[in-house]
Amino acid sequence: MNVDQLPWLREQIAVTEMWAREALDRPWLAEDNYLLDQNGGEVARFEIKADARHAALNEPRAALAQCEAHTAILDYADAMARPQVAMLAEELPADLAALVPSVTAAAEVGASHLRALVALAYQHRPGYREEWKP
Repeated sequence: MNVDQLPWLREQIAVTEMWAREALDRPWLAEDNYLLDQNGGEVARFEIKADARHAALNEPRAALAQCEAHTAILDYADAMARPQVAMLAEELPADLAALVPSVTAAAEVGASHLRALVALAYQHRPGYREEWKP
């Protein structure tokens, strides 16, 4: 894993979450070319219906759910990168202890791949690096 990827990725999630929370008081729905809040008030007007529908699908609750999912995946990847077997290596029989470096390396490869997959959701943002693609 690139050392800059994880802090950058967690920052992108935090920014998305912050912006979504700022807009959270108005769940959105699309009607014709308009984006409306839950009271029927106009949030935005678009030239085409598809843009209004797209905006409604990406309303704050959806963004927060995505942030929560991405954070959970990154937390899982972090835990996966530190397999418990490495901590128990000295208590294992020698033949099994010899496998610990391989198990640890494989776990880090899997964790790195999970991070790269989550980063794809933010690849349009400044700071994303092409070498982070899985």
